[in-house]
Amino acid sequence: MSEHETAASERPAPVVVVLPAVIDISNALDVRAQLVKACEQDSCHIVIANMSKTTFCDTSGACGLMLARMDAADLNVKLLAVVPSPEVRRVLTQAGLDSVLPAYASVTEALAVAYLNGSPGATG
Repeated sequence: MSEHETAASERPAPVVVVLPAVIDISNALDVRAQLVKACEQDSCHIVIANMSKTTFCDTSGACGLMLARMDAADLNVKLLAVVPSPEVRRVLTQAGLDSVLPAYASVTEALAVAYLNGSPGATG
């Protein structure tokens, strides 16, 4: 095994949190809490908010994600999102999250960024 393979295998795996189909005022704080709890795990460096099943997200949900991103940053954890839905992506863009929360079309893409780069910065 090479040094590169050893370093990659010692890196903690990203934590993937599956979010609900609907994120709105009724559960936005719960979504934030789920993401923060994932960020607080030992050796966690990257959390992926998997919104693959999310078909609706209102501004309350977007605000919850923004607050979770800020909480993650305070814990030195990068928060990434998987947002395949154009409607959900539009809400996040309108809320300004597209400039601070890297969003990817699939979990595979987000994991590739997390494992290969270790420091994602561009939205995909």
